[in-house]
Amino acid sequence: TLSSSSAASDVYKRQGGNCVIDDKNINNIYMSVFLGNALAYSSDGGLNLSTVGIVHRGISPIELDPINSNLLYVGSEGKVVRFNEAPSNMTKVTNFIPPGILSNSDISAFAIDPNDNNIWYVASNHIVYQDQLPLYPNYENHLWQYNGNNSPPWTSLSENIFDSENNNPYDGSFIADIEINPDNSCLLYTSDAADEEDSVDLGGRRI
Repeated sequence: TLSSSSAASDVYKRQGGNCVIDDKNINNIYMSVFLGNALAYSSDGGLNLSTVGIVHRGISPIELDPINSNLLYVGSEGKVVRFNEAPSNMTKVTNFIPPGILSNSDISAFAIDPNDNNIWYVASNHIVYQDQLPLYPNYENHLWQYNGNNSPPWTSLSENIFDSENNNPYDGSFIADIEINPDNSCLLYTSDAADEEDSVDLGGRRI
C-alpha cells in the first residue's frame, strides 16, 4: 500500500509481493503481485497502475539496474525477464534462461553486482517431494552467476549450496534473498529454513 488514495491500495488489497522504487525517479514504481501473476507498474507515484502478465507461481524478485534504471529485471518461471525500456515501453523484453533450469522452476532471488551491472546472480528452486509420509515439499536449489563480459556468460554456483550432509542440492528451504557487498562484491544469500532462527548464521551463507 502506497497511500490511502493510490490505485495500488485500492486495487491490490491482497497478498503482496515485492516492490521497487526507482531512486532516480521516485514516480516510477514496480510491484509483483502474488495473486494474478502480474507485474504492476506506475510512472506517477502509484496514482495510476498498469500491469504486465508474467508466468510465475510465486512472488517474483524485481531489480532495477543500478546504473541504468530503464532496465528492469523480473524473475519469472524458468527465466529472468528484462524490460529494456521501463516504464515507457513494457513490450520490449529480453529473456535470460539459466542453463539446465527446469521450465517450471521458480526464480526465487536475483541480484545485480553494484560494481559491474554485467554481473548478476540468479537463484531458482523446484519443489520435489519425498517418498514417505507425511509428504512435505523439499526444494531443489540452484544458483548461477551471469557475467555478460564472458562467453559463455553462465556459471553454476550450485555446489556452494549443496546440503552439507548429503552433498546434493535437495534441502527443506530455498534461497530467498541475495545481497552483494558494494565494497568488495562479496555475495551473501539467505534461506527461509524452518530452523533458521536456531542456526549459527541465522540462515545466511557467504560464498
